[in-house]
Amino acid sequence: MDNMSPLAAEPAATCGAAAEPALVRFFAGLGCDGAEGRRLAGLVLGDRAAPRHDPAAAVAHADALVRAWFTVLLGRAAAPAEISAARAAFLMLDGARRWPGALLALPPLPGLGEALCATCPLGVPPAVPGAMLDQPLDPVWSSGRARVRRLARRPGPNG
Repeated sequence: MDNMSPLAAEPAATCGAAAEPALVRFFAGLGCDGAEGRRLAGLVLGDRAAPRHDPAAAVAHADALVRAWFTVLLGRAAAPAEISAARAAFLMLDGARRWPGALLALPPLPGLGEALCATCPLGVPPAVPGAMLDQPLDPVWSSGRARVRRLARRPGPNG
């Protein structure tokens, strides 16, 4: 970590015992298992703003830090859907194993943002409002009526 990071350089050793298991599970969901997950949990708990005794609040804080990190990584203000796509790309690339120690590192590793952008699932383009074309139904109904009349005039099986 460098001085740009909001996280402490060293994890907090004694605080946050209640929140650590939840944070380890949270980071496991991003592919950071074992020692890497514990390291990241310690970094989050070392943040002065982290709620150390409430696991749900600590996970929400970690999620906010991860969203902020992905925003920095993408290099622009990103919509929630773009951050979700970047998370999916990080998982698809097996980012935790491919770039160990990269998650939450500031500045991000060179090439990581480009790799994520190249792998990001494409979003659905926004709908373009347009005028619906006029679709007269008269020819459909008139031809349908003619068929019904022909069927009605046809002799049945008995005669």
